[in-house]
Amino acid sequence: MHIYRGTFRRLLELDARIRAGSHPNCSSFAREWEVSAKTVQRDLEFLRDRLRDAVAEHARRMAAAYGPE
Repeated sequence: MHIYRGTFRRLLELDARIRAGSHPNCSSFAREWEVSAKTVQRDLEFLRDRLRDAVAEHARRMAAAYGPE
């Protein structure tokens, strides 16, 4: 059974993982949600810009976390 995974659910899950401190990796999150890494990058930009949360890109791991504003 294929479960529909819409944009809103993906954003909620990405936000939840970031807030939990799990530092989701763009590539692995994209594979899990069956989207491109670029889509996940745009999701992170949305969370940062539209929701006004500070998203810090961790260069070493290419993972995301909320940081101080």
